[in-house]
Amino acid sequence: MKRYFKKTKKDKNGLKDIILELIFWIPELLIYPIRLAILLVRGIGKLLHHIFDVI
Repeated sequence: MKRYFKKTKKDKNGLKDIILELIFWIPELLIYPIRLAILLVRGIGKLLHHIFDVI
């Protein structure tokens, strides 16, 4: 058990891991709102199309 805890304290890749996580997360954070807006516009458009089909 003691060996496991000693190995985790010697982890020197902390900054490198954080930078890599940011590199992968930033595009996701930028693209997700755009995708969400497109889906909402398409959904509203389909809803309006079905409403006017009934009329």
